[in-house]
Amino acid sequence: MKIQAVAFAFALSAVLQPVLGRRRFPTVDGLAEAGHGHGRNLHEGEVSCDSPSDCVDYHGCTTDCRCVRNTCKMKMRDCKTRGGNKYKWPCLEGQECQGERFPWGESKWGTCAPVAYTCYKGDIFYFDHSPYPKEKACEEKYPVTDSFDLTQTKPNTDCIRASHIEASRFTKDGFLKIDNDSGMVVGVFETDEGCGFTKDYSGKLITPGFIDCHNHWPQIDMIASFGGDLIQWLQTYTFKAEARNIVPSYARASAKRFFNILARSGTTSTLALSVIFKDAIDEFFQEANRRNVRVISGLNAMSDCGDFEYPVMIDKNLDGNLVSAPLCNALDFEDTNGTMSAAKFLEDSEELIAKYYNKPGQRAEYAIMPRFLLSSTPAMMEACKALRVKYPEMKFHTHMSENLGTSVYSVFEFSVEAKAYYGENGIKPDEDFLNLLKSKKTKFEIWDAYGLVDEYSTWGHSIHMTESDLKLSQDTGAKHCHCPTSNLFLGSGLFDMKTHIEMDIEVGMGSDVGAGTSYEMLRVMGDMYKVAMTEGSEAASIPPGTKGEFNDWFMRNLTEIADGYDNFGEIYPGYKITGTGDSHTTIPYKRVYKPYPLSQIYLVTLATANVMGIGDKVGSFKTGMEADFVVTDMDFSPIYNWNKKVTDESLTEELTIEGANEFENFKKYVDSDLSHVNNLTDYLLLEKKLFPLIVLSNDRTTFATYNMGKQVYDRGLHYDLSLDDEYVFP
Repeated sequence: MKIQAVAFAFALSAVLQPVLGRRRFPTVDGLAEAGHGHGRNLHEGEVSCDSPSDCVDYHGCTTDCRCVRNTCKMKMRDCKTRGGNKYKWPCLEGQECQGERFPWGESKWGTCAPVAYTCYKGDIFYFDHSPYPKEKACEEKYPVTDSFDLTQTKPNTDCIRASHIEASRFTKDGFLKIDNDSGMVVGVFETDEGCGFTKDYSGKLITPGFIDCHNHWPQIDMIASFGGDLIQWLQTYTFKAEARNIVPSYARASAKRFFNILARSGTTSTLALSVIFKDAIDEFFQEANRRNVRVISGLNAMSDCGDFEYPVMIDKNLDGNLVSAPLCNALDFEDTNGTMSAAKFLEDSEELIAKYYNKPGQRAEYAIMPRFLLSSTPAMMEACKALRVKYPEMKFHTHMSENLGTSVYSVFEFSVEAKAYYGENGIKPDEDFLNLLKSKKTKFEIWDAYGLVDEYSTWGHSIHMTESDLKLSQDTGAKHCHCPTSNLFLGSGLFDMKTHIEMDIEVGMGSDVGAGTSYEMLRVMGDMYKVAMTEGSEAASIPPGTKGEFNDWFMRNLTEIADGYDNFGEIYPGYKITGTGDSHTTIPYKRVYKPYPLSQIYLVTLATANVMGIGDKVGSFKTGMEADFVVTDMDFSPIYNWNKKVTDESLTEELTIEGANEFENFKKYVDSDLSHVNNLTDYLLLEKKLFPLIVLSNDRTTFATYNMGKQVYDRGLHYDLSLDDEYVFP
């Protein structure tokens, strides 16, 4: 009977085919090539028609087209599913076939449309909250006085590791679910239920996108420039590179290169210092908004036009001719007190604020960004203060205590400028405020005198912070950005991570390119580890005979600083490891801090997001967060692959046993049921693999980068492209 039915079907087909014509099914390549499979809602505008001939070439349509209700349509639908998706006439990646089904289950021809939800499969790791409160408790509960005593070191180490596991979330072979319409995170799940499409990154690590809280987008031109100290390096390379961006077309190209290298590096949010040229800032923000990147930036404020540090050859008149001018906002040597630059800075800032501050639907955010105290006169400080008063929640960022000698000298120089500005015959006489400034002994205290140290302020470097500076940060909620790669490159000093954590002062991570030598934040974390593991006092970094150290040490030599001296009748006790006796001139002794691998991911994601004031938006995979994430290749280089192989072969069994035996102890250490931990061994293995990943990472580590759920970098497609190319997807 079945054979007869099949024979009848073939016979009927042979009869009807000449009448009905052969139905042509386009190939998958043909669908992609012709633009089919994008669905009606993806066509940019309907094409009107009166007859089928009007529809020729509509999305590649030649003969398979029709005119329905005066609108061009394809004769054939794009896709077909049969029997509960058992058989598919495929749509493009990230789409699904939408159409009504016949009663017996087979669908009619449908239209390809974007899926509502996409899942990304991989090993998914992120932090839910800060691990530091419980980490601090571990140090207090299990102190180590003898590093060779395992009865002290093991509970201390395991408690700290447990605190990081308690704060983090890891789902091996999990699914990160994204709402495609909003670009927001739905959550992390163990299955892909409810996902219209799943992108398979099995074996790779999926984390929130890396976040960089201190870099300079125009300095991409002079990365890896042979050094000198800070001021010498700025004069030789930096100011020249920044001066080129006075030409808007050059700034536009610089911004494009900058965002391309961020995408290649897995960095999805950044705080980027800029230049003094309004049009360049405009170009930068336009490029940021075009790419929908979360970024904080603003006009540089520089007003010390008369100082020897700042003359450059610059296309001041935009006529192609280079002339000598100071790199200050007024570009005028006559502006010796900075009043013209301050006025120019305020005028340009207001214009940029009107475009780029608190604008709905815009992820780029304007901020107040003076360069540093050394290039700021009292007039410019007043201008920054005026913006802070007018926009009290606007973010503020500048450099702080990057170089010890420069930090000290800038306080001395500013005191001279302040006397000329606020003194009896000054531009703005104010004896009370002048006396207040005279009482300030550090750069940080001077900024505070102008009302600029608060919870909305972040500070780059912050190496040589005195006890009073740190207490001021603690009291105001000011936050700091650690730039280890840059600090090592310029020999600026060693950031004291342990003291900041002990005092609950929030710290984020910055690449600080151009002094930083890599945009890859994992490589920055490799340098962070090296800096954190060092120990020493500032006295160790002061060479014999050096002059120009801290404040009242100005013009004193090393012997006087160490042993003390008579300071106009007042005996100065000298700089000792135990301090000077004055919190304003005592820099705490730097102690070793051991950054465990899991917490290093916290530092380059949620911690830095919190420092930048965007931790409610990015840096984690909690429901409702913006879907910025990076896919990291866990097989990116031969040496790392070998390291991982050895780890797998030699430690998997050991860590499996530890995971089984120590789980209850880990719960007790952190007073938590660790209900989110399905398998402690997964966390322990990840911990072992993360550290060499951080130390050995390179520019092939980033496999894919996503902003708001949209892919912006694919290593297979874009790795060999230049920074000037468009990173597009077929």
